[in-house]
Amino acid sequence: MLRTICAALALLATTFACSAEEVPAFVEGTHYTVLDPAQPTSSSPEVVEVVEFFWYGCPHCYAFEPHVRGWEQGLPANVEFIRVPGTFNAAYKMHAKAYYTAQVLGILDEVHADFFDAVQNNIHAAQGGGGDPMTVMFATEDQIASFFVQHGVSDAQFRSTFNSFQVSTLVARAESLQRRYRIAHVPTIVVNGKYVTDGTMARTWPRLIEIINHLVDMEQQQR
Repeated sequence: MLRTICAALALLATTFACSAEEVPAFVEGTHYTVLDPAQPTSSSPEVVEVVEFFWYGCPHCYAFEPHVRGWEQGLPANVEFIRVPGTFNAAYKMHAKAYYTAQVLGILDEVHADFFDAVQNNIHAAQGGGGDPMTVMFATEDQIASFFVQHGVSDAQFRSTFNSFQVSTLVARAESLQRRYRIAHVPTIVVNGKYVTDGTMARTWPRLIEIINHLVDMEQQQR
């Protein structure tokens, strides 16, 4: 009788342990949503694409930046990370043009963090002094030109690139992606055109990184 009870308890314990292991760490509808229909990506089919929609004027994007930068440095070859600047209004679009101007000029890696710092520092300074942050956040072509000139780009080269067809096309593409992915705010992450997550669902930036990794793993396993 005792042996039977022990065997039953052992079976119950094993069943409970298996059930506990099967409980997913992250749940659809709570930690991420699924895009329906899924959207095509711009990366190679064998690569899992991770897109971050962001804005240089967003304090939450700025807080997330060190986490995503550290995560990006350790990416395997079969995961591609792409930043896409938001285009919700005129200020967003000016910063999107600045982002793609740096990309076209081949200096994005050198100026991305500095531009983020400059915009955020100016916003904080304006808020502390009772001024309007929108007037000092590099929301005009002249303000952005000044930044690029300080980083070794001639004024003429900056303006010709900033107002080029190539940059306008990249901004229009970003705007199209924002609509197709149904982006409502930044920062928002889209994994392989299928899964969407953000800081609100994650609640902390390290946990958002964990969710991104979870979604990347899901995509890799489905292949």
